[in-house]
Amino acid sequence: MRLATRILFGYWYLVILIIIIAAGAALGVHGLGNNIGRVLAENVESVRASTEMVESLERQDSSVLASLLGKSGAEDSLETSELAFRNALQRARANITIPEEKPVIEEIDRSFAAFTLARDELLGTSPSAPLRAYDDAIFPKFEAVKNGVLNLLEINHSAMVDADRQAQASASRQASTLALVVLIALSSLVFLSRALNRTILERLDELAAVAEAIAGGGFDRRAADHHTDELGAVARQLNAALDRQQRARMEIESRVAMYRNLVLGLLQNVPGRVALLGLDGRILASTFEEGAESRLTAISKMMPGPELSSDSVAQSFDIENETVNLTLLRGPAERPLAWLATAQLSAGLDQ
Repeated sequence: MRLATRILFGYWYLVILIIIIAAGAALGVHGLGNNIGRVLAENVESVRASTEMVESLERQDSSVLASLLGKSGAEDSLETSELAFRNALQRARANITIPEEKPVIEEIDRSFAAFTLARDELLGTSPSAPLRAYDDAIFPKFEAVKNGVLNLLEINHSAMVDADRQAQASASRQASTLALVVLIALSSLVFLSRALNRTILERLDELAAVAEAIAGGGFDRRAADHHTDELGAVARQLNAALDRQQRARMEIESRVAMYRNLVLGLLQNVPGRVALLGLDGRILASTFEEGAESRLTAISKMMPGPELSSDSVAQSFDIENETVNLTLLRGPAERPLAWLATAQLSAGLDQ
């Protein structure tokens, strides 16, 4: 697999995980908010209707007692309270969202009908003991209606508590899921970082080490080239270039050795001792002894530079009872090439 493909794969893998985390969090919060809003809207309306029924029922009860005791204006308050109760009951019936609400509302409707019937019958008479008559005929039915409304209120309150528990459980599940996805993302990030370090950074360090070795003259160093990606191709090209350079260097060294041996063979056929020195004083070929060669090198370094004129290209020195003549060899266009050292015995030794 190409290196660019690996990097893009890892990049898009992390991007997808981040998108999943963000989308999951957004959808979770959105869904949780919708559920809470729906439950509150449905049950709060029922709770409000139940509260209004309790309040209007209490007012009706007070109005009945006031009417029995002969207080004026009680009939108007009774009529208004009854209308408010019926409106609240109708709203509760239209907002049934829980199966348990329907039978309770029907029971409230029946109980309220019995309450109004007993109330109207009692108010149509003039009992001698109105409070006892109220306790016997009205109060039990009033308690039945009130208990039904309180039961409806409790059902909606329990529904809201259950919805809150479900919302908390859903939020916990979503948080656990997101935490798992985040853990997977972090683990993937660690894995991808190690893979990036192993497949790219370490190999770049290796190529840098090979380049430093080449700069220091270590041409035998090679990079690992068994990978099939771009860095592997670079390593193979580098190794191929080093191999070609090594072959060329070996060929040059072989030719230099051959030329040196050829020059040395020629010098051995020249009478007397002869040496060929480079312009830097390095001995290229010589039939002198080792001690004389070192002195030849020292003498050649004291010679004038290769810019000598054509009429001053030779000097003589005495080395180990021998007279050594150094002659500057020139090529085409008077270009200096090398020093030629020839030796002859001193006159005293010849005699």
